[in-house]
Amino acid sequence: MTQNNPTNRFYNEDFPKQYQPYPGIQNQMTPVPDCGE
Repeated sequence: MTQNNPTNRFYNEDFPKQYQPYPGIQNQMTPVPDCGE
């Protein structure tokens, strides 16, 4: 049986800084946030 380390399975690099005027619109962000809804 092999074990997977979950800390290595997902993207963990820094995301680029983004600026959006208020109100922020999620579909203009890169990558688009996943709110889990």
